[in-house]
Amino acid sequence: MKILWTKKLDDTPIYSTPVIFNGKIYVGTNSGRIYCLDLSSGESVWNCEIGQELVSSPSVNRYRVIFGGYTSDIYCFDPNSGVTKWISKIGTGISSSPAIYRNRIYFGADNGRLYCLDIKTGDVLWEFKTEKEINSSPAIANGRLIVGSEDYNVYCLSTANGKLLWKYPTEFWVRATPAIYKDQVFVMSFTNLCSLNIKNGSLIWQYGAETEIGNSPAVDRDLIVFGDLFGGIYFLKSRSGEFIYHFKTDRDTYSSPVIIGSEVYAGSNDGYIYCFNKNTGKVIDKYEMKTSIASSLAISGSQFIIGDAHGNLYCFELTDNYAHDWPMYRGNLARTGCAKNII
Repeated sequence: MKILWTKKLDDTPIYSTPVIFNGKIYVGTNSGRIYCLDLSSGESVWNCEIGQELVSSPSVNRYRVIFGGYTSDIYCFDPNSGVTKWISKIGTGISSSPAIYRNRIYFGADNGRLYCLDIKTGDVLWEFKTEKEINSSPAIANGRLIVGSEDYNVYCLSTANGKLLWKYPTEFWVRATPAIYKDQVFVMSFTNLCSLNIKNGSLIWQYGAETEIGNSPAVDRDLIVFGDLFGGIYFLKSRSGEFIYHFKTDRDTYSSPVIIGSEVYAGSNDGYIYCFNKNTGKVIDKYEMKTSIASSLAISGSQFIIGDAHGNLYCFELTDNYAHDWPMYRGNLARTGCAKNII
């Protein structure tokens, strides 16, 4: 992989995964500042201060960019000018990343509620109550919303009205964003990875890792990849959960991996971005960042963007220089962990 440019945003960590849309990058930092940058050069287009930390990732469409504040509130900005369109006063912390779907916004909050807002006004259309806080971000496909809660359950709701379609009891909390691929939902619950049927929530298979799983999985037709907090990256067969191989890093892995063609990209807190051969699990390229990485990759065409723990944003060229516009949700691979998943 080849570095194309770097940009110092500020001196606080970038936990928020960047989003790329229409040639622009949108990202927040722990200082509470939101940035819009030009993808080709890294130059600032606009930025603004909201006064609270940003750990979740934004969602963007042609007319709006949505951010959730760590302390409270959902913010809507014009994606081209940065002008505030509205602020919705939720009144509780938000670490769940908002998802845009059919002119509505969906996100979880620390009060245990899943909210649905009108994208034009920020008004609450409906809410669904769980028993504990929701740190998991929602994943959406074909009118079904999947989200996990600290109450040891994963929920499937109707995006139209918040009606509960099914719920699956897990053995532990669910903090990572679920991944959806065709008829399967992949849910991380502490040390367990569960594959569920998206229609009825029945268990297809379950895999137990050695320690807590710290990120959302990347999924395609044959493979599922995820990292743990003991310094391991796992490769399994997505249809059966059968173990394929394991790669040991020197530190924990919070950054969600991404599958692109025949390659898998993953960042680790050992300071490296790794590129694996999807079929063999062997490292074919790596780049030393010299600092920990909690942000996940955002990809557009043959480039990817990632942030580090010291407020730096990097633009890389992919190892095999793929020239594709991936059909991902709002430019954000972190939403489902899969470059080929349309929701």
